[in-house]
Amino acid sequence: AQPTRPVPRSARSAHRAPQGGPSEITRLLNAAAAARAQLGVQVAEAEAALAQREAEHAAAEADVRVLEATEADLRSAVTMARSRLGQIEATIPGLAAAWDAAAAAASEKTTRVGYPLARGRAPKDDAVRAWSALVDATGMRDEAVEALRVGELDLELAGTRVADGRQAAASAAEELEQRRHALDGLRRQLEAAGSAATTGGFATRSLTTEGSDPPTPSALALSDVPPEYLDLYRLHAARCPGLSWTVLAAIGFIESSHGRSAAPGVHAGANFAGAMGPMQFLGPTWDAYGVDGNEDGARDVYQPSDAVAGAANYLCASGAGRLATLAGAIWDYNHADWYVAAVIQLAAAYGGTAFAEPGPPATVAQLLANPNLTLSPGARADLVAGRADPRLTELLGVLAAHHRITVSVIKTGHSQFVAGTTRVSNHFDGRGVDISEVDGAPVDTSNAMALELSLAILTTDSAMRPDEFGSPWPELSRFPGGFSDDDHADHLHLGWTAASQAPTATAR
Repeated sequence: AQPTRPVPRSARSAHRAPQGGPSEITRLLNAAAAARAQLGVQVAEAEAALAQREAEHAAAEADVRVLEATEADLRSAVTMARSRLGQIEATIPGLAAAWDAAAAAASEKTTRVGYPLARGRAPKDDAVRAWSALVDATGMRDEAVEALRVGELDLELAGTRVADGRQAAASAAEELEQRRHALDGLRRQLEAAGSAATTGGFATRSLTTEGSDPPTPSALALSDVPPEYLDLYRLHAARCPGLSWTVLAAIGFIESSHGRSAAPGVHAGANFAGAMGPMQFLGPTWDAYGVDGNEDGARDVYQPSDAVAGAANYLCASGAGRLATLAGAIWDYNHADWYVAAVIQLAAAYGGTAFAEPGPPATVAQLLANPNLTLSPGARADLVAGRADPRLTELLGVLAAHHRITVSVIKTGHSQFVAGTTRVSNHFDGRGVDISEVDGAPVDTSNAMALELSLAILTTDSAMRPDEFGSPWPELSRFPGGFSDDDHADHLHLGWTAASQAPTATAR
């Protein structure tokens, strides 16, 4: 959720976009690692909380089953009590009639004779027995009525308890589903952070539209972002010149999984911090920056178009339209370094790399004729003779579509073994290539375009990414296959292992 007061410039200075130096690489890699660690902790905590809620839900369901069984027993008892009461009440009219008859007979005999008969059953005794039977039946009826009343009260109470239990179980199930969804979101966020491979702010094509067209959605974006939200991010990012839709999309995922979260505050009400809507605005911030995105005459923080437009408005006011102040604007949105790193990583992943849309592989003839590709005589001969691995030629075609590069060696001119070892180099089998210049400048730590190209290669699709990557930047050794040493201080080395061989960074 956003702060309600502006952040001093001094507080934003530590979040400026990277300038391309090794120290900045280290800072971003460390921030990205911290972000992933934080996400890992959140995932572990969410898993533990989910397990606890699953146990509580199971206990609630078990309680409901016990209460339902008790209710069923009481309902059966009430039915039996009603039946017994009916049976007793059915006997009372007959007993009353017998009493009336016995009493009348006893009175008649007394009147005629004046005393009971000496022999046989006296009418008076019959009357006494009839009266006693009627009294007993009446008493049993009263007891049956009271038992039925108590049973019905117990049944009503049991019904209330069952209803309460069912409500508790339903609430537990709803919370359980919310926590499962939140955990799924955290897991996908962690996966996205890993797939972004700590690209940080170097993939500028994904983070800003300054002087360039908006980035094309990557495969991750197309699979993860609902189409209606993708359209909203792309539409409302245009409200802020220079702001990439990928930044809005990254924030939208972290805040509400693009509106898919059922957590409190996303679709109604507010969460524990008071944040509301799919972009999680605090009330004062929404009052200041909310936008009627769908032009229906109302600013509704829960309406996706309004919320995304408001987020673009708020980010823009904080400086998100410029790469130099983008990180500070993200920090304004949520005061946390891990949040800044996570948004930048996911935005880079949503926009893909510089090579997200490589097109069909270039043929050798096209490579030889490409003005962006300068080849040494030996490298040209290797291409002509078909000595270069198809993966190598495919990536060369992609690189030359975005940069001017100079290839110093493929196979010819390189030793059979890796320097100082007896390991056969990938160059020897045509699976290695060395790039000595990028965009007209020698490869070294001062060549910012060589650094950007390196990061693009290291974060491109795994099917195209080389198994080993040597460069002048030791910081890039954190990427899979990355390494740096004195022998690679003046060029980029790209190598691929044989198809049946496990990838390694040593067979160069």
